Amino acid sequence: MVREIGIKRRFVHGCSPPQPFGVELRIRRWGRASSLLALVAVLVAYGNVASLARAEMPATGGWPGVAIGLVPVAAMLVLAWRAGVLTTLDLGLARRGAARSVRIRLIAALAATLPALLVLRFPPTIEHPVTYAPLDSLSFQALLWRACRWMPLDTGLPEEFAFRGVLLAVLRRRWAAPLATVLSAVPFTLWHGVIVTRTVALTNLQADPLLVIVGMAGAFAAVFVGGILFAALRLATGHLAGSIVAHWAFNAALLVGLYAV
Repeated sequence: MVREIGIKRRFVHGCSPPQPFGVELRIRRWGRASSLLALVAVLVAYGNVASLARAEMPATGGWPGVAIGLVPVAAMLVLAWRAGVLTTLDLGLARRGAARSVRIRLIAALAATLPALLVLRFPPTIEHPVTYAPLDSLSFQALLWRACRWMPLDTGLPEEFAFRGVLLAVLRRRWAAPLATVLSAVPFTLWHGVIVTRTVALTNLQADPLLVIVGMAGAFAAVFVGGILFAALRLATGHLAGSIVAHWAFNAALLVGLYAV
């Protein structure tokens, strides 16, 4: 039995008080966190299954790859709607700031590409450059078609919208920028599990198991650091456009650099 006096409540001896508001709030937050974890787990699983499917597609890319990329975009739109972060400002899609964001991110991406290409051209553990077998069958024109048309559509746009657009916005609602940045990089790295493993296996590193392990460790570390840098620059510039361009520029420059080796 409860007697209310003003805004205070007094509980008669022998009656259980209702659940404290703080406990209710924690349960509610736990439910939201569980939903977020479940969706991220599905997103990561889908990304790896999609990488397996893309392995059977032409190396030049095409509309099937773009369609595969649209699924995570739709899933993250649902998350954004449920989390209430569908504003253009939250997602980094405001009209103002796009040009500045693109300039900063493009410079950062090209700066990061140079040391990566140097490591691939002059690897410290072997005496010859790292090569990637699928590129051997591509003409330079087909390579440019892949890098300049399909890569932005099936990789840059969907991944950046999913991870640096929606997911980062949701994480920023719960945690400070540094922690949200790191947390967003974890599923981004796991998303690349199959593609990293398959890519390293198709290089000339596969002749030596130790080099395969070193190559995979380096590749996963690069993806994780890249996820942190993309997220940090996205928050610093306030716009997603630069993140999309930077992601595309890094991948395209890396692809062309490997082709030239």
